[in-house]
Amino acid sequence: MMYTMAVTYRGLGLYSLAQPLQERALEIQRRVLGPQHPDTLRSMNLLASTLGDAGHDADAEKISREVLEIRRRVLGSRHPDTLRSMVTLGGTLYRQGQYAQAEKFFQEALDLQGQVLGTEHPDTVGSMNDLASTYSQEGRNVEAVNMIRETLEVRRRILGPDHPDTLASMMNLANLLNGNAEYAEAETVCR
Repeated sequence: MMYTMAVTYRGLGLYSLAQPLQERALEIQRRVLGPQHPDTLRSMNLLASTLGDAGHDADAEKISREVLEIRRRVLGSRHPDTLRSMVTLGGTLYRQGQYAQAEKFFQEALDLQGQVLGTEHPDTVGSMNDLASTYSQEGRNVEAVNMIRETLEVRRRILGPDHPDTLASMMNLANLLNGNAEYAEAETVCR
């Protein structure tokens, strides 16, 4: 019940309410299930995401690295949960402005997700979006635009033109094009 309430609070953006519940649930899971149990690791990964969303990036990074290390050792690098941990750590590093390190984790996750989950799986496409954002922050605008175009194409085909993720990709592409002073094309994307 604590975990469910924590997930609910997190979804509402109430991180200060979610965090203590997640910490308590995690403490119980470690004691009852053990530190390497999949549910314990899932709770740790969620806590890392909550901490990151709340701006506690150093704590989020520490937990994310721990979860990733355990999942790599226990589940292997190609397991979907391990891949999610790579993305979580990449996101934490991205929020800290550590773009080169974030890129490394996003790229590794993307490569493996394409092999394991398929190139059109939502997690794979999400990693493409994350990597495109990282390229943009690194000033690699051509690569960012190309990757976000591919992301948008897949999302339009799979999710449809009105899905929130498709619309987010459209906005990301338009913003990148505006940043490159490609205003006419940005306008076309927005239509």
